[in-house]
This record gives sequence, structure tokens and C-alpha cells, in this order.
Amino acid sequence: MSNLKLPDDMEAVFRLEYRNAFAERYAINVHGHGRKGWFVANRGAQTSGLQPMTKGQWRTFLNLIVQAGFWELPSDIPRPDNFEMDDGESICLMGRDMEKSHHINRFWTIEPAILRICLWMRTLSGLFPEHHLPRPVVEQEIADSIPHIDETNDAQQE
Repeated sequence: MSNLKLPDDMEAVFRLEYRNAFAERYAINVHGHGRKGWFVANRGAQTSGLQPMTKGQWRTFLNLIVQAGFWELPSDIPRPDNFEMDDGESICLMGRDMEKSHHINRFWTIEPAILRICLWMRTLSGLFPEHHLPRPVVEQEIADSIPHIDETNDAQQE
């Protein structure tokens, strides 16, 4: 976390680092002040260079952070006893503002609100054309990633 510095004249900075079992890596830094924000992202050899966010994107991002309760989430979630996993994806989301810094690491589980932030940042980067989908499709992708309980089967079994 010590390498995440708050740029001069910025109110906050965030960094998302993603890695998967195939050694693919993706990272994006976003920072802003007031209503203006900027980002820089890289995916392998691709880079976005420093880009300004469009109107409303910085405030939208900050709202996602607040809705997720990012500053209050535990840094790590212990794995359950006897839990085994051969491979998977890991994320580290770091944040710093004028008063505090925080990071979360997720490997075997991820909160839906943090997943929403990750998908939003991927789309922002422009490095994932497959994720430039209409908003309802992205929201459905998020909804599909959340385990659901089939209440009809539970009621029939009783």
C-alpha cells in the first residue's frame, strides 16, 4: 500500500490489480478531485496512457466505492477450514484519500459490490472491448455472478 501515493491536488486515488491463473495481469489507477478524474490502465503490453474521465465518471466511481462500503471492508477474508482451490483469480483494490488508506485482497470470494467496481473499472479502461456492453447486459453479468437460492425447490422439498 505504501506505493499508492495521493497525487498533488487530488482528493483520492484508487488502484485495482487483477491476476488470474494464466498469469494475465491487469491494473488501473484512477484519481480525481471535485468533479474531474483521470485514469491510466495496462493489460499486458497494452496501455491506455493517462486519460481524462468523462463528465460524471469520477463522482459515479466514488459513489460505487461508498455503496460497496470499501473503507469498512476487511482487508482479507480467511478461507474456510478444509477449503482447497487449485487456481483462480485474485484482485487487490487499494484506496487512499486525504485522511486514510485501505486495501482489500480477494481470491476465493468477492462481494457483489466490489465485483461491480471491478467491472466498471474494466469498462473504463477501454482495454477490454468485450466488456463495452450496454449497461443492462453488464448489470445482468453482475447478477448472474451472484449465487441465488432456488426457493421453489426448497418449498417443494418441505
